[in-house]
Amino acid sequence: MKKVLSLLFVGILFIGVGCSSNQNNTKLPQKESKKESNVIYDGTYGPIVKDKITLSVFFNDNANTPSDDKEIWQQLEKDLNVDIEHTANPNAKSVDDYNLHAIDGFPSDIVGGSKIYADAQRYAEQGAFYPLHELEHVMPNFHQYLNKPENSEIKAAIMGIDGEYYIIPNLNPPATYIIAGTAMFIRQDWLDKLGLEVPQTTEELEQVLIAFRDGDANGNGLKDEVPLVGNLNKTYASLPTLFGARTRDKEPTNGKMIAEGTSVKHAWFTEDMKNAIIELSRWYDEGLIDPEFITFEGDPLAYYFPNDLAGVTYEPLYWGGRLNYRDDAPEGFNLVGMLPPVNQVTNERMYNDERYRLKDHGWAISSSSKNPEAAAAFLDTFFTEEGHDLIGFGIKGIHYDDIETKQLFGMDFRVPHYIGEIGTEIYEEGKTRLTAVKERGGRLPLGLENDYELGYGNLDEELPASYNTFVLYDEAKKSGELKSGEYLPLLNGFMTSEERDEVAKLKSSIDSYAEENYHIFLTIPYKKIDDKTWNAYIEDAKKLGLDKLEKIYTTAYARYLEANK
Repeated sequence: MKKVLSLLFVGILFIGVGCSSNQNNTKLPQKESKKESNVIYDGTYGPIVKDKITLSVFFNDNANTPSDDKEIWQQLEKDLNVDIEHTANPNAKSVDDYNLHAIDGFPSDIVGGSKIYADAQRYAEQGAFYPLHELEHVMPNFHQYLNKPENSEIKAAIMGIDGEYYIIPNLNPPATYIIAGTAMFIRQDWLDKLGLEVPQTTEELEQVLIAFRDGDANGNGLKDEVPLVGNLNKTYASLPTLFGARTRDKEPTNGKMIAEGTSVKHAWFTEDMKNAIIELSRWYDEGLIDPEFITFEGDPLAYYFPNDLAGVTYEPLYWGGRLNYRDDAPEGFNLVGMLPPVNQVTNERMYNDERYRLKDHGWAISSSSKNPEAAAAFLDTFFTEEGHDLIGFGIKGIHYDDIETKQLFGMDFRVPHYIGEIGTEIYEEGKTRLTAVKERGGRLPLGLENDYELGYGNLDEELPASYNTFVLYDEAKKSGELKSGEYLPLLNGFMTSEERDEVAKLKSSIDSYAEENYHIFLTIPYKKIDDKTWNAYIEDAKKLGLDKLEKIYTTAYARYLEANK
């Protein structure tokens, strides 16, 4: 087992996700390896130790951080014969709290949280966590999962540059169904009124937007329609794909970095992006895009659509679908999902928000744990059906009494029937299953495989407009009609600690620079976005370290490809 390296910190400034420095000599304790005769876990859900012990669990998920008063965690303690001491601060941001815990040497047995994966890789390299293969004898379910052929991509991604794996990330099943995170929505009632069809190409979409602008689609005699609206960091981040430019990778930690063959580029500085921005700026000049998209305060969807002013958006499926069921929706309001139109650059329906396998969350076993085998057994229980169902559905007999199998999206889904207080909240008060279970300590982004049933099992009943849109996108993906670009694996584990630190310094400033200039480009006359303007934009990005950033990612990608020949 590797010796633990020193963690070096100075005053840590936390900006966004996982920015930390390593400048003072805060040391992590060395790992201990000893046989724990008290551990009786054999891969079956139930007691993991003969004599009860206390396991300290640090898992910060912001407002949903688990605590002693959460019913699901109380049940988990009883089932596993352990006392769980929750050590995360629910009043702190997850990444901030995580890095503060690192300064103390990760004193908890198990440490994790949401949006911590990049930092966790850095600490793992420095010896902060147990290599999980050393605890394989008490993690049979996890290792069986990892060695399934369909999960080879996951195993490769979490193994890292040193050939070890330390962190169990929050996972999605193989992407064979339900791939859509966001989707385009259009007013079918406006299309019907104006005698139009759902647009199939970007050129047709432009003509529909013009008709919405000029044809008095809302029938009030005023030219007050705003054809295309949305939230600043949702809709507008997706719009370049309408003109053939990829905007991001599906792995959240890669963000705006995308694969181009064996190279990795920043999506917002490509020639394709330049052409897309020019076209979108032209749409803005022509009044097809919300003129207040930058300055609008609040949720534009909740303003424009209920007031019968908007025609098209590109938003998360839940948000778009819910608009149909608002009490203040206009009479006859009918917002339906539509596929991204075929763009004239790549001649395909380009989509950039496909579901990814690894999420930016998870947990690991601290090197300072006095009970590493018990901690490993604890983590492994979430790869049993009972552990999975407890965190996903709640407590059987208290929260639900039965699980039915439903056919959704061409797959078998296990959907619980809720009872008691939680059943009343869901079936009578309209609370979503997600919210109701979260309030009791479930649905956390722990190191386990999510089933999409946990969020979408009753989507066909709760939000038919969203469900129908999921099906639309899923079928288009399966048929090959919908394209999402080359897949870039999560690359943090294939960077050296120095490279990872460099990325932490460069990426956020370059991303912010790109976003700020995108908004400026959209609002200036489109003819001003010429070669001189674009080249100046690129040159300033290079001064911020664009070339260095792309080189680090490309090098890490080469290591990944070499390791997975």
